[in-house]
Amino acid sequence: HKRKEKYIRSTRFKKIINAIKELEIQFNGFSLDVEFGLTKKNKLYLFQVRPVIIKNNFFLKKEKFDKKISISFKKIKKIFYSEKNINGNHTILSQMTDWNPAEMIGQSPSNLSYSLYSKLITNSSWLKARKIMGYKSNFNNNLMHKISGKPFIDIRKSINSFLPRKLDKFLSTKLVNESIKKLRLNPALHDKVEFELAPTCYSFDFYNRISKIYPNISLRDKKKSEKIYLEIFFKNINQKSTGSIEKNIDKINFLEQLYNSKIYKIDGSLKNIKIILNNCIKYGIIPFSILARHAFISKELLNSLIRKGVINDKISKKFENSISTITSEFLSDQIELKKRNTNIKSFMKKYGHLRPGTYDIKSLRYDQINKDFFLKNNLSNSFNNKIKNEKTFNLQKYETKINKYLDNHKFALDAKKLFNYFEKSITLREYAKFVFTKSISII
Repeated sequence: HKRKEKYIRSTRFKKIINAIKELEIQFNGFSLDVEFGLTKKNKLYLFQVRPVIIKNNFFLKKEKFDKKISISFKKIKKIFYSEKNINGNHTILSQMTDWNPAEMIGQSPSNLSYSLYSKLITNSSWLKARKIMGYKSNFNNNLMHKISGKPFIDIRKSINSFLPRKLDKFLSTKLVNESIKKLRLNPALHDKVEFELAPTCYSFDFYNRISKIYPNISLRDKKKSEKIYLEIFFKNINQKSTGSIEKNIDKINFLEQLYNSKIYKIDGSLKNIKIILNNCIKYGIIPFSILARHAFISKELLNSLIRKGVINDKISKKFENSISTITSEFLSDQIELKKRNTNIKSFMKKYGHLRPGTYDIKSLRYDQINKDFFLKNNLSNSFNNKIKNEKTFNLQKYETKINKYLDNHKFALDAKKLFNYFEKSITLREYAKFVFTKSISII
């Protein structure tokens, strides 16, 4: 579509296209790879230009190309239309928000990676988890879209799913519109929507945070939002609640038991894949999503104690480093393996199912790669001692000050219970992921 430049509105792009035309005259007949930079004052700098060696079949025929562009365009238009029961007048598509496909499956995933990720997570599991916790969920549940081979998250849906069910339509629409407007103006926040653009959970400085995110909302609306987010927090920390840590770690433990059954053998029948997929969603992905939400809330509450000056960053880091997780276990076990205190067979029985690209069939499992990678690592005993030393955290030193703040705040948990919640949610989130990835690896 080289002759369509009259449709381009951007003066910056017009300048770039004029430069490319000059280059095409100089290098007649070559396909070119061009690197350039443009200053804020639209001064163009050419860094390098070189011919691209391409296969003869690289270019699509114009008719086929037009058809593909037309399909993508219709798809985008449909996504941008106002959907039934959704709050907010507009949306933005993002590769880094919410379940972050750019990080999890890559910006141009294989068809298998994309279909596996969408089947397990973004088709419906993500929303079922939030519904269990009391967030809005009465809209179409497809969170991710594939456009021209790339995965995109619908930000309007994502923000809607972080609004408590009890929040009224008028206020919900106002919050979603304001968040999307801010993201348009600040595209660097695509991977920080939950922290910077939308109130997704209660925090000790909720009032200040919502005032910063939405300076134009009324005092009444701020107080109402704070009350509803606090209610949803206490609902989900009740052990009897379906959105609690306890109920969901039970499901993860059940999945761990299933993993040891006959149908989970790699050389088993392909008919078992459907059962394993469904079990993974029901007892793995949905509970993990809930536990991940608890971990996020813990992090936000901890950060808000820092922002309020109750603890400092150093205390918070010391506490977080004291938490034993699968990652710290993995690093310690590698050192034990190197010291020959454990054997490679035991190590692989525990960690062999892991692979660097969880959803990528081309990414080898740990038990398929060269064992020297783990035997000859650079981790030292001093590193292991450092891990062990960091495991001590004395809450008593700070307990009085934290309890005083919580009492003044009329918060229904004391410091001990609150920090116990933090530790449980952070540890069990990692453990849940460790367990459900076994099923994905088998699939």
